[in-house]
Amino acid sequence: MKVFNRKQLQDWDRYTIDVDKIDSLDLIHRAGTLLGEEIESLMLQHDHSGPVRIFCGLGNNGADGLVVGMYLSDFIGDLEVYVVQFKEAQGLDFAHYRDKAELNGLDLNIIYGPEDFPALGNDTVVIDALFGTGITRPLEGLTLEVVEHINSSSSYLTIAIDHPSGLPTDEVSQSQALQADYTLSIASYKLSCFFAEHAKYTGAVILIPLELSQDYYNQTAASNQIIELHDILMQDLKMDAHAYKNSFGHTLFVGGSKGKMGAAVLAAEGALRAGCGLVTAHVPSCGVDIVQVALPEAMVSTDMGKEKVLGLPAADPFQAGCIGCGLGMDVEARVLEAFLHLQIPKVLDADALNILSENKSLFHLLDSYCILTPHIGEFHRLFGICQNSFERYKKLV
Repeated sequence: MKVFNRKQLQDWDRYTIDVDKIDSLDLIHRAGTLLGEEIESLMLQHDHSGPVRIFCGLGNNGADGLVVGMYLSDFIGDLEVYVVQFKEAQGLDFAHYRDKAELNGLDLNIIYGPEDFPALGNDTVVIDALFGTGITRPLEGLTLEVVEHINSSSSYLTIAIDHPSGLPTDEVSQSQALQADYTLSIASYKLSCFFAEHAKYTGAVILIPLELSQDYYNQTAASNQIIELHDILMQDLKMDAHAYKNSFGHTLFVGGSKGKMGAAVLAAEGALRAGCGLVTAHVPSCGVDIVQVALPEAMVSTDMGKEKVLGLPAADPFQAGCIGCGLGMDVEARVLEAFLHLQIPKVLDADALNILSENKSLFHLLDSYCILTPHIGEFHRLFGICQNSFERYKKLV
């Protein structure tokens, strides 16, 4: 799935409205209904039917909140909607649904200042429909006070519509934002949801499958994509009636050393569980019995080294490779260099990354066949110290 940036998300909406001829009011109604259904489901999961308080801004996110309010009012007895009047102007679509909500008997409470804030008890579900992705600057004034009021409350659940208000869409936040237990992300995930620093703001992120223009999605390039289970299941695995293990590829694993053979076993088992038809674990001689006993499904290639890997087996049979798990830091760089010369898709993990960080002259061998899987410490050794997830992300794009 493509992860669009803020501008692309706005363009996607506009394209859907202008080219696919879908009215913006209809789009908001669809989104609000889907959001209402998901919130209803979450409340059922939590076995909760207590009071609900919805905080709406004056734009399309607020309009989504009004539709959610009308949806939930059919079965929530204690429901209150608060419109945060932080400016005079309001969006046309918001104004439409504001009138519609009032006609449908939904009481709208106007917040002009802190004296209008409602009490939020520990049995209250709070829904944030202030801004979503519709803000590009830090919260200030009344909206900041509202968010601080919600964050400091002991509410039962806090749910953000599309994106927590105040949280940037494409970078790490340096300012205050709403802290949600759930974020209901409309149509697409937002990049900043993947930054570890934002976990306290987003909570669990749930994708709301609003159908926007498929043409726009297909023809618009995105800098980021996520791989979902659906993407894997849709691959052509040639699982016909005559398929057998050779039909699903042969993977080479290189790693393990004295005292670290568990990592080698786990990596080889992971390759088998991922669907590889054949897995050969190339390990030092001290690890042969360990792998064959712990993982009889895998084949074992015995390295000439007794306690660490000294070389590679012949590469001809392999369609993919992995190196590093349990390898040890005292393995010579030439082993990694030989692995990098293999013209197959290859994964570098653990000690392979540490060896690479100490031998940056090998960087030129990293090509489109390579996947690197560093944790934070390994990343910093490879590419330099970064202050946060966004800095690490920017190093690579």
